[in-house]
Amino acid sequence: MSKCIFCGNETGGTEFCQSCGAKVEGALIAQEAPVEEQVETPEVITPERMDPQDTPGNFYKPQAATGILAANIVVLVLAVALCVHTIGITILAMIFSIIGIINASKVKSAQSEFEAQHRKSTATVMFILGLVALFIGFAVYLILSLLRVVTKNIFGFFSF
Repeated sequence: MSKCIFCGNETGGTEFCQSCGAKVEGALIAQEAPVEEQVETPEVITPERMDPQDTPGNFYKPQAATGILAANIVVLVLAVALCVHTIGITILAMIFSIIGIINASKVKSAQSEFEAQHRKSTATVMFILGLVALFIGFAVYLILSLLRVVTKNIFGFFSF
């Protein structure tokens, strides 16, 4: 489209201006192409470039899961101590407690609150499963000890 040189309105491509009625033959001004506006992207502020006073306070702060870590270590030690006497049933307790120890120790290096909670809950579940396997192994140990005593009393010297 072109503009009328008399009034500055668009002519609509006709010989006469639609606003002022002036003859625009030969008096057309070519309209400049619209300039595209450039959208400025906001500067991304990373923690390294952020001023400590401007910290909004919603960054994740590392935590620790020392209680769950210690509990899984205790289950591991007890499972190893009872492994020989329980026909290997406490091997499951050892596996669960090792997985729990690994997850509890990785809580401190978690990158988000979600990851930390996930690792804590996994370590807690592994502790509970290890504890259950440990109690089952201890029950087997008691049953085997009871059977040894009973068979020793019944058969005398000959025991398994």
